[in-house]
Amino acid sequence: MSAPQPQKDPTREPGGFLVACNAVSAGLGCAIGLFVARVLGPEQLGVTAVIAGINGSIAAFLDVRLNDLAAKAFYQTAESSDARAHQAGVIWTAVCTTSALALVAILLSIVIGNRLIPLFTPATVARWWLPANALVLGMNLVAGCAKYLLRFTRHYTQIGVLTVAVSVTSALVTVAVLLGAPSLNGYYMAALVGSAAALVATCAVSWRAWTAACLPMCSPSWQSAAAVFRANARMLFYGNLLGYAKLLQRSADTLLVARFTDDRETGLYKLTRTIVDNGLAVLQEAFNQVYFPSLLEMLARKMADGFRRLARRLLFSSLRITAALVAAELLILPWAVPIVLGEGYRGVHWPIAVFTVEFIFITGCYPWLWAITIHSGRLRGFTAAAVCSVGVQYAVAVFLFTVLRPSALSGVVAALSYYFFLIPAVYLLARRAEPDSLPGGLLAVRRKQRWSERH
Repeated sequence: MSAPQPQKDPTREPGGFLVACNAVSAGLGCAIGLFVARVLGPEQLGVTAVIAGINGSIAAFLDVRLNDLAAKAFYQTAESSDARAHQAGVIWTAVCTTSALALVAILLSIVIGNRLIPLFTPATVARWWLPANALVLGMNLVAGCAKYLLRFTRHYTQIGVLTVAVSVTSALVTVAVLLGAPSLNGYYMAALVGSAAALVATCAVSWRAWTAACLPMCSPSWQSAAAVFRANARMLFYGNLLGYAKLLQRSADTLLVARFTDDRETGLYKLTRTIVDNGLAVLQEAFNQVYFPSLLEMLARKMADGFRRLARRLLFSSLRITAALVAAELLILPWAVPIVLGEGYRGVHWPIAVFTVEFIFITGCYPWLWAITIHSGRLRGFTAAAVCSVGVQYAVAVFLFTVLRPSALSGVVAALSYYFFLIPAVYLLARRAEPDSLPGGLLAVRRKQRWSERH
């Protein structure tokens, strides 16, 4: 039988508590990022950026967008299958496969990672730092998969409490270890302990939430889940290609900056991404946790009006939040950065303020465009658009680095150019799949109909 449909209106989710929890987590993440930057300094922070870029590139090479396929499979129960057992099977399949991919990434990092470091930094690097960072990344991948799937329980209170608890634990561990060992050795020790604690907590909360939702986690339907995954195997292929694009967009971009600039500029770029990604991206995750399941559900239930309303709400909310944040950053950061971080970070407020603009794209546009992509299964077009967008990003980066000035700000402007190309391209693709559901799409459909009637 098919999965039961919830009775409440999915356009009205009780996400206020979750948003507040993610805001607290974002604040802690930014504070810890600033603390680490202060303790390490821009040069050592640049070394961590190189190590993270190498490991992130290896992980992105193995990325098949499994979470997104699991999101689609979660609602695609076969008529002859038990819905709850099928959903338990989807959860187990996603978590186990992610764990296997994380293990492969860790092994590849150990084999080839340290050989690549001298290409991007002249600094002396301990051989255990890169494997330690790879292990941290692997644990984060598994915990991230489990937490991603939690959103389908709609237990936002548990998700919010987990988010804050993990952030507080990580912050306390980082501060305690770095105060005792203010070095890269201490940094990676703290990351290992914090990630292990986050993985254990996430798995424990996930188990409790799914069993409370009456899913038979001890007797999942592996066959039903595998059948749906096999039926959508093409998504894994294009998801892996998309992973290559993400490799260049969000991991190798740091290595590109390191190749053209010195350790200080690389450190400024790393700090910019830390503050924006760990700050705004947490707010983005709050929006996704609350609204992405609703967007998928509304597409499945053909609620075009509700989908358009929610998409417009996300877009205009992100515009208001971004404008307020950029204004605050330009007013506060020029005098706050030298006081909080030291003179070595002076000028970083410009890259931070510019990169904050990405919030409009990743929160205001991406969730509903990605929901249409997943629902329609048209990942090939999205992947092609992403690959072209990476080409634009790297072309802009090389131009700015060689013609103007190799700096963190140039890298940030190049990173934004990715979204300026991707979002319009994906919007045009989405109009072919769900023209009635897009903001502005219904007007385009009506204009086309009137034109057809006249001719």
